[in-house]
Amino acid sequence: MSMIPVRVGGLAIDERTKNPVVLLQEIEGNRVLPIWIGPMEASAIHSELMGKKYQRPLTHDLLVTIIDSLTTRLEYVDGSQSSSRKANFGTQENEGESLVLRWELIEPLKVNEGGIVRFKCRVR
Repeated sequence: MSMIPVRVGGLAIDERTKNPVVLLQEIEGNRVLPIWIGPMEASAIHSELMGKKYQRPLTHDLLVTIIDSLTTRLEYVDGSQSSSRKANFGTQENEGESLVLRWELIEPLKVNEGGIVRFKCRVR
């Protein structure tokens, strides 16, 4: 099952229940996913959509900061790559906003042969 990228399309009020609904829209499509939420969540989402800033962070701001700081991130050090085999090296950003490191061997490996690739990274 693959994930479908969405964005917050807006907020609405359910006419029947009078509850707020956040509308998630497909980035590369036309489908909309309504999610019923509480009034406090609707207020926070509305403030974010309007660009309103508060002197102190809201609960969800703190949660994002805490989760983000718990996630280990490795940062590739440019020019630090090496290989014990002849190879072309390249980097490419992926959908997850991280970097893919790729070594393409010039000559195929034979059975029971191997090689070593090395690179440096920083923890940030």
